Amino acid sequence: MMYGDGERTETKKILTLSFTERNITLRNINRRGVDLRKTHGFLKFLLFSLMEDQPRYGYELIQKIEDESEGYLQPGQGTVYGALERLEGEGWIEEVDLDEDDEDSSRQYYGLTGEGREELERLRGKCEEEINPVDQILGLMYIYRFLAGKEEFEVLLEEIGEEFFD
Repeated sequence: MMYGDGERTETKKILTLSFTERNITLRNINRRGVDLRKTHGFLKFLLFSLMEDQPRYGYELIQKIEDESEGYLQPGQGTVYGALERLEGEGWIEEVDLDEDDEDSSRQYYGLTGEGREELERLRGKCEEEINPVDQILGLMYIYRFLAGKEEFEVLLEEIGEEFFD
């Protein structure tokens, strides 16, 4: 990359790990600290999947994401509402009037348009190819085993077994 003084600097990707009590976050950042993840594609896919069967309002989408991920994903209101506004502007979702006798009639429900449903199908087709979940999960597990040690890794595997297979 060339900057104003003609000096050539290389952008180098660095994998960073952030640990919280329940979460591990992987981020690719460059030397200047810019996040290189393209999370808007993942968020779009997630929101479309949640709206596939029924229209939903913003806070409901946030709660569903948190519930379905057992609290591991906690998107901010600004992230979700900003995405809804962008997706509506692109014609993939639209505001839906549900005609419900809801005491909070100020809620704005959003549903997929025909174009949004087509985009959801396209995203599903690309999911396996681009996200490659098996490699992502295995890679994270190898990193965790290395960082946490064999005993902690075995505890993790037991928890996974209890959570998903019992």
